[in-house]
Amino acid sequence: MANKTTTLSPRTLIFDLDDTLYSKADVFYRTFIDYGTTSLPKHELYDLYAGFSDEAFILYRNGTLTLDESHLHRVKNLFEALNQPKETSIYKEFSKKYVDKMNHLELSDEWKENLNELTKQGYNLAILTNGPSEHQRRKLVSLGIEDYISHDKWFISDELGYRKPEPEIFKKVENLLAVDHSECVMIGDSYYNDMIGARDSKWHSVMYWEHAKTAITDDTVFPIVQSPSELVEHLQQLKD
Repeated sequence: MANKTTTLSPRTLIFDLDDTLYSKADVFYRTFIDYGTTSLPKHELYDLYAGFSDEAFILYRNGTLTLDESHLHRVKNLFEALNQPKETSIYKEFSKKYVDKMNHLELSDEWKENLNELTKQGYNLAILTNGPSEHQRRKLVSLGIEDYISHDKWFISDELGYRKPEPEIFKKVENLLAVDHSECVMIGDSYYNDMIGARDSKWHSVMYWEHAKTAITDDTVFPIVQSPSELVEHLQQLKD
């Protein structure tokens, strides 16, 4: 449940993409269960994989591994950490299937319902995401976001020349939407990129965390919601 409110009622909602409009942990888990077993919660399993993925990326960047080798490295290390080693062919198959699932994302019914509700209530909706343009746009198309947010309001770091949390990217979005910073609400899962970035740009913000971290307490200055329905409820409270 959101734990802070404000007396203002801004009307422009800017959504992050990854781990906000869909869950990477859910997509990864749906791939994993075809190849292994675990008692770990979905988000903990994904966090373990993400750690190996970061490690593999560093090895790729410094020339230790090729790109293909880095993809195998992260999957191999995950299964070995879980004491479930596989043949190399299985690691390749797993990687291919995971990429395929990431290319065929689906927006949840709850998000569909609540994005429609926010539109009915007169909110101006937009996207602000870090990442490569083609990759992020492919995910947005797969999710069917154009049914709720027009393409001209999809703002991607690769296209704007800056990344969250840099103030310049927030200012660019304000200018492109022709709105004042006081009208903007950043909704996302990243404490640093979304919350701190928004704060430093004088935007409002709502942290979207399906799996709220215990490190964030009720004393935080950022409201926290854990579902699309809770987001709509929180925004309604701001108007009341």
